[in-house]
Amino acid sequence: MALDSKRTKADLVIDNSRSLEETKAQFQEVLMQVTRPLTWREFWLSRKGVLWILVSSFVGIMACKNYQGNNIRSP
Repeated sequence: MALDSKRTKADLVIDNSRSLEETKAQFQEVLMQVTRPLTWREFWLSRKGVLWILVSSFVGIMACKNYQGNNIRSP
């Protein structure tokens, strides 16, 4: 794959054609970006967020079914 096409598909790029000091500075910037806390929007769009939504929905549905099942009265 050509370097230009890789660059267009990448989320973050570190240009190592410059001095070692500049490359280290770029690395530090990228490291700060990838280790910062997620925003709520990023969290809900992540795998953990989707899993949390699915689990809480399942628990809520099961709780409602259980509640309705216990409140059915026989004539």
